[in-house]
Order: sequence, then C-alpha cells, then structure tokens
Amino acid sequence: MADFGGMTFTNQIIYQALKLSGGLRQGAIPTPEDTALGINLLNQILAQWGNSKLFVFYLTNLVFQGINNQLFYFIGKGNNATISANPFVNITHVTYNVGSVTYYPEFLEKKEFDAIPYKEVNAFPAWWTYQVNLDNVQFGLYPRTTGQELITLTGQQRLDKVNLFEDASSEIPEYAVMPLAYFLAEHLANINNTVVAENFQSQKSAQYSYLVNSNQQDFQFDTRPPFSTDKFTGNRHGGWGGMR
Repeated sequence: MADFGGMTFTNQIIYQALKLSGGLRQGAIPTPEDTALGINLLNQILAQWGNSKLFVFYLTNLVFQGINNQLFYFIGKGNNATISANPFVNITHVTYNVGSVTYYPEFLEKKEFDAIPYKEVNAFPAWWTYQVNLDNVQFGLYPRTTGQELITLTGQQRLDKVNLFEDASSEIPEYAVMPLAYFLAEHLANINNTVVAENFQSQKSAQYSYLVNSNQQDFQFDTRPPFSTDKFTGNRHGGWGGMR
C-alpha cells in the first residue's frame, strides 16, 4: 500500500526528472523555463493517467467555518461549490468544534441514509453526517450548522484534471515522486534530445507497476476517534464508520 504520510514539492520531481533525462549538469538547478515546462508536462501526464483510471492519491485536511443554517456542503471548484477547495474523492473523518467542545458525528453510509423512510429528526442518531454524492463530494451534517462551528474534514484527494500541479511549491505525496519523475524524464529527453541511462526503460516500467499496484489497494483509513461524551448533554457519540 502507498504511504500517504510524507509530502514533497513539485520542484523535486522536476529536478529528479532532469537528472534522469541527462539534461542537468552536476550541481546545476532547474531554470524557471525548466520548471514551467515541467509543470506543463506533469499536468499532461496526470491527464493521460486519469484517462486510464490511474491516479495519485493523498490524504489531506480541510478546515473551514460552518455556515448558518447549512445542512449540505459541496466541496469543489465548480460554481455550485459551498466551499471552494480541491474536491475529495471520499471523506474519511469529520469533526467539528463549537467553543471548547469537539463533536464526532456518527457516519451514515448513503444506503443507510436512503433506507430511513421518513427523514424525521428522531429517526437519526443525535449527531450524524454522510457523504451524499461521491462525484460532487457533497456531504450532510446534522444538526444544521449555525456559523459558530470550525469543521475539519480528513479525506482522500487525487491529482487529476481538476486538482492539478499549479506551481513548483505544489505538494505531492512522496510515493508518487519517482513514477512521475521517470515519465517526465522521458518527455524531457525527447524534447531536449538528451540520452537516458541504459536501464532507464526497465526502471520506468518498475515505477509504473508500483503506481498501478498502489491504485489497486483498497485504501482504508482507521481514523475513528474513541467514543466521547458531551460534557453539556452526556450523550455518547459513536466513532466514524469508514468509507469504501
């Protein structure tokens, strides 16, 4: 399984790719032109991989203020987004703070939510959330937020046609650095007419296989908090129930 822990910067991919392509002298650093070309090519590579359902995944947090009387939130970059941010593939953990109290909503899978015939408040756990739509990354949070909450989402994002490399300081999970560097190096060698190492193609194939295997893993994140008790109400709220 890929290690989502470490992150590095896009300029490290470009630096490694230039070295692999034979286009960087000993001790030299990429020029601004090298960096701009590298970012453009990396985004083309992401688009090509996405067409083959091959993605670079990483875990991240998003913290935002609740909105008064809001029940559903859209996280994304579209015009209908409630919160403008890179979209999540799935949300693995939600907490929200009101003053000094932290709430851990119980997670309902969509099928569990849909199975409740009458969407009355007394049919639900005291505090609940669920991911409504995996494509739009819409999630519901009950009770409705009032604008006093600080909401934290933890979830899986991916680099794709929406969430692209923007500049040299864009972060990338470390497990994907070398696969991307080898693919970028091949493009750079063709453009700059440089010569790669003799074992380049076999190493590139190995890196590609590693990334494919990482994508085939069933990513599960055990981020559930322990059961907690509200000091105001005494209610025990269950931990988070995992997404597939």
